[in-house]
Amino acid sequence: LFSIKLHAKRFQRNAAFAAASRQLVGAQQWPLRKAKLEAAILKAQKAEVPEEEILPAAHLQSRVEDAIYRITSAMEQQILLEMACGIDEAQELGIQDE
Repeated sequence: LFSIKLHAKRFQRNAAFAAASRQLVGAQQWPLRKAKLEAAILKAQKAEVPEEEILPAAHLQSRVEDAIYRITSAMEQQILLEMACGIDEAQELGIQDE
C-alpha cells in the first residue's frame, strides 16, 4: 500500500512538472499575454521546474511588462512619441493585452 501511494505521488509530481513545462513553452508563443506568462511562471516554480527553463519566460515577461507600462504611462502623460515607441515595441514582441 505504501508503495502504491509513493508511485501515485511521484506520478502526480511528474504530471504537474510536465504540465507546467508545457504551459511555460505555450506562454512564450505569439500572441504574448502578461497574465498568461505570470501564471505559467508561477506554475513552473510550484512544480519545481529548473530555473534555467524559467529564466527565458521571466525575461520575456519583464519585456512585456515594460512595453505595457511604457504605453500606459505615455497615454496618461499624453506623450505621442513615447506612445508610438511603446506600440512599436508591443507589436515587435507580439503582445496582445488590454
